[in-house]
Amino acid sequence: MSRHTTALRAATAVSAAVLAVGVLTACDPAEPAAAPSTAAASQAAPSAADPSPAGDAASAAASPSAKAGAATGPAVNGVPASAWMKGNDLPLNSAYHWPAQAGKAKAVKNGEPFAFETLCDSARSSDLAGLGTGADGAQSLLSGGTDEWQVQQTVVHFKGTSSGAVQSAGALLRALTAEVKACAPDGATPSVKVTAEDPAYLAATITLKQGSGGITVHEYLTTTSTTVAELTVYGPYGTKKPKAAWTVKDDTAVLRLLGAPLCDAFKNC
Repeated sequence: MSRHTTALRAATAVSAAVLAVGVLTACDPAEPAAAPSTAAASQAAPSAADPSPAGDAASAAASPSAKAGAATGPAVNGVPASAWMKGNDLPLNSAYHWPAQAGKAKAVKNGEPFAFETLCDSARSSDLAGLGTGADGAQSLLSGGTDEWQVQQTVVHFKGTSSGAVQSAGALLRALTAEVKACAPDGATPSVKVTAEDPAYLAATITLKQGSGGITVHEYLTTTSTTVAELTVYGPYGTKKPKAAWTVKDDTAVLRLLGAPLCDAFKNC
């Protein structure tokens, strides 16, 4: 069995066993957050003419009682609860009713792999080994259940407002972007389709075929000045199909909803 097969099965098995979606009352999706400031085009998530969230957005505004997936909870390793994408804004929320990510967040150390790095069996260049000393980082994992979609978000914030912090965030995003495009784990036949790209963000669909099965990865990366965030929606491994078909039509809308909370939380846009 290849190292890649083991990594994929472990990722799916662990997320399904440890994290189950909470039983939440269904509600209309929340109104999307405003697009980040475009004062510096290279440091903002993409804006879009249509402000509605991708895929699962309802045309009507959420009722005042809609609380599912709200950004509540304590800060984790310097990452405030308001920095996470709301559950209502995550892809496939209409099928899984994702809870708030802040309640699932855990601290991560600088240099720990992002979700796609584990799935692609890749590693960052040694040139980045000392990047972001003192950076804050946290990660949240939500599971749709066994043989269902998994959602993982990682936030890395470089402290301060200096040009060095901005450069560190930019360097990390460039390195991660290169890794996504080069995804080629042992024992699998990869296909990487970039669906949106800018110096400040990347969206891609990665398909890893192995034998009669495989795994699909929807990858989103963005930076807002001194902060880098990854959102990965993946699964399942093998030949089984999740109950929910992929419904996202506009990856730039997902990127906007990923970046906007970072601007509000860290005041760096």
